[in-house]
Amino acid sequence: MKRFFPLACCGLFFLLVISACSSYRMGTDKLPFEKIYIDPIRSDAYVAQVQGLITEQVMQALLRDAHVKLTTKEEADAILSMTVSKFERNVTATQQTDTAHARAYDLTLTASLTLTNAHTGKTYFADRNVTASVSAFTDGGFQPAEYQSMPTLTRRLAEQIRTEVLSPWENPRK
Repeated sequence: MKRFFPLACCGLFFLLVISACSSYRMGTDKLPFEKIYIDPIRSDAYVAQVQGLITEQVMQALLRDAHVKLTTKEEADAILSMTVSKFERNVTATQQTDTAHARAYDLTLTASLTLTNAHTGKTYFADRNVTASVSAFTDGGFQPAEYQSMPTLTRRLAEQIRTEVLSPWENPRK
């Protein structure tokens, strides 16, 4: 009996784990749209020529996901509109010899997203803000540091946008 009890407890624990995980499903359920069009991005922030870079990286991020296809506005089921609403530079480290000069900055980019149904005009979500940040070190100068950090910053923002567009459709437990 003493040998059987630990084995029975392990078996019972295993059955409980299996039954608890039986309703788990990986990924997202069916999206309410299959084809998406990305409107040309607008910018209300002072950041030079970032619209094309963000649009390209959002397109690449959505293409890597098998849930949606990019298409023209006429064929789309959903339209994603984006506006760069804020660009910030915050000093995170100063030079040891001169504290008035920054050695590192945090660059933060914020975009506002609106996703609408292309057929009915119904808004899935509106004015949803996403933010991404990256650190830029000014060893080679401020402008080169910011310029070199911009692809990384926009790639992070694009991943946040992809998550916002595709993840709200996950089905809660039934």
